[in-house]
Amino acid sequence: RNPKEDRTVRMDRINQVRTVPRAKALQHLRLPERLLRLKDEQQSGALVALQQVDEPLRQAVLDEWDARCRNSAVRNPAGYLFGIIQKAIRGEFKAWAGDNGA
Repeated sequence: RNPKEDRTVRMDRINQVRTVPRAKALQHLRLPERLLRLKDEQQSGALVALQQVDEPLRQAVLDEWDARCRNSAVRNPAGYLFGIIQKAIRGEFKAWAGDNGA
């Protein structure tokens, strides 16, 4: 009979640090302050989803979301952002609020 080992984690791998470099495509975006107030997992999820949007639309999507959240009572800003991103991915995104001087 072989007794179970005390550890389930291999010690030779425990000190490895894994990081994912931020996509270069998102480096030129101006992230709204409102985005930085979201939970970390919401921020990272939004940035990952935003990578699926055509590059010329990415800033417009963020500006539109920020303007709409600022100008109206959006109850779930993260959900609203993901909705706008989904519309942009499907080709249904039409910017209007971000054009008002934002």
